[in-house]
Amino acid sequence: MKIYRPVKTNWITQRFGGNEELYKPIGLVGHNGFDFAVFPCVPDSWSKEARCQEIYWPLDTEGEVYKLGTDKNTGFGVWVNTRDLQGRLWKVRLWHLSEIKCVVGQKLGTGDLIGIGGNTGYSTGAHLHLDITPLNEDLSKKLGENGYDGCCDPAPYFENIWVVDKMNFLIEKASALTKILNMLRLIVGIKGQR
Repeated sequence: MKIYRPVKTNWITQRFGGNEELYKPIGLVGHNGFDFAVFPCVPDSWSKEARCQEIYWPLDTEGEVYKLGTDKNTGFGVWVNTRDLQGRLWKVRLWHLSEIKCVVGQKLGTGDLIGIGGNTGYSTGAHLHLDITPLNEDLSKKLGENGYDGCCDPAPYFENIWVVDKMNFLIEKASALTKILNMLRLIVGIKGQR
């Protein structure tokens, strides 16, 4: 499984773990995901009404939206279940959006728009929080209550390429391969007519 950058901004403001004093009051031993800057924002990144960059489904797997957080006080967020190529089940959460652009039950492909970044909920400035949780088949947390709400470090799966750039690269590569195949078919067809 690969996780690409869900926002254009190339700035991770907080990684997994650390900041124990900040997370202890909410029952965590440290930060349980990655935070990405989502600048620029209107009116500004500190406003609870901030509207920032678009957020895209960043995994190289298909996901299905199964829950939305729609309370501005706790934050706008999207919960997605996905399976990696080995068949393992994962929960992915993307949080602090200003607007959600997907619905429960929607299938997400790599690079699909899911929302607009913001500063909703328990946030001290505009950013996108992303966390991943390995799940058992009954949807229980594989890591249990590990101090990170069952989440694991996204770093081993992360490739710091904006998901939109990655998709455009793959589309261009597929287009070039199609042209080569068409030329080969034409050449083979001409030789076959002699």
